[in-house]
Amino acid sequence: MIELRPALVGLDRIAGQLDVTPMQVDRALRITVNRMAAWVRRKSARALSSELKVALDVLRYRMRTLRGGGAGSRKSTLWFGLNPLALKYLDPRAVGRGVKAGPLYVKGAFLAKGQVFKRRGAARLPIDQVVYPIQQKADRALEGVIDSGEFERRFLDTFERELYRIWNRAST
Repeated sequence: MIELRPALVGLDRIAGQLDVTPMQVDRALRITVNRMAAWVRRKSARALSSELKVALDVLRYRMRTLRGGGAGSRKSTLWFGLNPLALKYLDPRAVGRGVKAGPLYVKGAFLAKGQVFKRRGAARLPIDQVVYPIQQKADRALEGVIDSGEFERRFLDTFERELYRIWNRAST
């Protein structure tokens, strides 16, 4: 599991510039956390799609944003399903002596009812379903999104914008 913990160094400075209450700061922080979770989810989905060479819609159902705790929580969790991907989601086609699905070519595989299978030996049975392992490539892509440094800068910008919006609404 990957945790994002931004350095909250600039928050006091931003809150000090405006005459805001702790409740307004807390509300802006909650909104910022939820917006940043959505941003990380979008950014990581695009990175995963390009790293795995798989369509974005195939990966979207494997991502969830879980809002943390109760009403006053400042926590948001991103869940990524990184189990192997069944080739049926990659538009498989029988070609030559195998099956092509997305970026993969599996020699000796065959299609049956939309699934991709491969025989274990020379006999007719047993057969195994063919899957695309995505764990290692996905870990690399997600680490790249987190290590970019853009997250903290964007977090502070979003917090400042939300705090100003809340403060402006309360002062009118």
